[in-house]
Amino acid sequence: TYHDGTQEVVGTTFIDDCQWDRSAEYTKHSYSTTTTFVHDAVNGRYTMAMSGSTVTFGVVQVNGIDGEDFYAEYYTSVDSSSATPYLNGLCYCWDGSSVISPSGSPNNAYVVIAHVGSGGNIRLEKHVSGSSTNISTGALAISKNDIIRIRVTKIGSTHTVVLDNITTGISATLTGTDSSLTYTKFGMICADGGIAATSKFWGLILIAASPDATNGIAACIPPIGGGAR
Repeated sequence: TYHDGTQEVVGTTFIDDCQWDRSAEYTKHSYSTTTTFVHDAVNGRYTMAMSGSTVTFGVVQVNGIDGEDFYAEYYTSVDSSSATPYLNGLCYCWDGSSVISPSGSPNNAYVVIAHVGSGGNIRLEKHVSGSSTNISTGALAISKNDIIRIRVTKIGSTHTVVLDNITTGISATLTGTDSSLTYTKFGMICADGGIAATSKFWGLILIAASPDATNGIAACIPPIGGGAR
């Protein structure tokens, strides 16, 4: 099946161009009761607004799609009154429910983080039992309101993360190996850095191999280094 704006992709592929309200196909996880997740029909995207009273993570889980191996892509930016290091990213191979109190950061997951700054501000982490371990770190100059495309491929133990700053035309790549997490859930994440902020998401593509797949996923994944869309 396919998605042309009128039909929903089923199986192991999920595509949301965000022109229609499909928020029922996502689940918001956040410790803060003031964090909201809504569809913005005018601009064709979803927004997650965070109060900023304390550092608060929000996780938007994609319902009904599972896989240890996958390709994911989406666009994101954040409006904020401050240059405080807000962050966006995604979590994968997540158990689908665990978050770390009191921030709400996803637990039992691989986590890609991209925050405002220019040094050591992009990371691939492993979160287990409330603690984090860096798998790979790097740098990409990011200012508030920059449009960032995040692309991630995981095949077996190999992780490849490409972050494109669409606003500046600069990209950076993270690579690493780890296969210790075997959960299958996926989610987009954001955090407010303690300052009120609104994170925006759009253009989501997720291709996931089911846990019992025998033909792999590599043939389905667009070339991650060459402008996959």
